[in-house]
Amino acid sequence: QLLEFDKYQLKDFKSDLMYNMANYLSESTMLYDMPYNLSIIGSEDFGTGVKINIFVGAYDSETSTFKLYRNSRNKFIDYNFGSRYENLEKKIEWCGPVFVDMIKLINILYSKKYHKAANQIVVESLIYSCPNNLFDPKDIYKSFVNVANHIRLKDPKTILSICDEKTPFLKDKLIVNENAAIEYNKIIRMLDEFKF
Repeated sequence: QLLEFDKYQLKDFKSDLMYNMANYLSESTMLYDMPYNLSIIGSEDFGTGVKINIFVGAYDSETSTFKLYRNSRNKFIDYNFGSRYENLEKKIEWCGPVFVDMIKLINILYSKKYHKAANQIVVESLIYSCPNNLFDPKDIYKSFVNVANHIRLKDPKTILSICDEKTPFLKDKLIVNENAAIEYNKIIRMLDEFKF
């Protein structure tokens, strides 16, 4: 006689992920199981008031798309990140680890100022748009000043998406719904505090 097992669903995986993460985070960190994502808020692990959202989905290697389930629509929604990962790898190869350091610095400053994580595609697009010679592998401070000033002074209409270098980042379908223009303005206001 065969035993019947309930199917292991995406929501089960999300719950398991949450409980396992709890083993590695400090006791003061709060984990929330939201309808579409896991939310993590904790001062000791990530900084005061920083909120991180983790969306749990599936990857379809045949179509190179990520699929996120939406309960309200009772279906998976496809997200295609295009050439994002290839572009990140190319820029790291050209500029070295200081490129990743700039992404981290912008994220840290943003999370400290606004108490939430920045839209990563916006941040990566802004930093990816910077010429390679602005990144000094021996001087993180100089690199930050160069990158911050370049981003502040560049016309946002000319900045292309890291996911699709034919599309301005403000029109990228992946971030339009996430208020890319608002995110961009917040980053610019933040960088204005570091005018050099």
